[in-house]
Amino acid sequence: MGKVLQTAGMVGKTIAKWIPPVNFEEYGTRGMFEDREKGRSETFITLKGFGHLIYALVGSMTLAYCGWMFYETGEVNPIKARQVIAQRAEQAEQERANYQKRVSELSDRVFSRYGLADTNKNGRVEFSEIVEAYRRMGLEDQIQIQLPKPNLEQLEKAVQSYQGRK
Repeated sequence: MGKVLQTAGMVGKTIAKWIPPVNFEEYGTRGMFEDREKGRSETFITLKGFGHLIYALVGSMTLAYCGWMFYETGEVNPIKARQVIAQRAEQAEQERANYQKRVSELSDRVFSRYGLADTNKNGRVEFSEIVEAYRRMGLEDQIQIQLPKPNLEQLEKAVQSYQGRK
């Protein structure tokens, strides 16, 4: 049993050396000193250190990206995961387009000329008919009316109209 555990530990350490951040840490704590003991030049050690750093960064980003894709799709194969993501995006776009089309169709059906909201069938959906349509949609509490602020000439015109002068 002891030899099995020892072998498993050695296998674990060997595999761990290939994991990008562990590989960089391994070289920084042990490999660099071994290279110095072997008499390798500082230029070689520096370049090898940069190589390990680049491997650690690129490898870590790749592992993180593949992990994210596995989390999102459940696919281990990154190519299949990209296909699943593309398929989901296409399906979401299709659902959005269908939703927009349905909203447009129903909006036209309710508010168009001689539509359902045009209750007096005069070809115009008047303000009171719009308010009634919004009430039927359950949006009566959300109706906001923004009337333009009249200027002096418009106010004078209204006063003259109310007083009988046109």
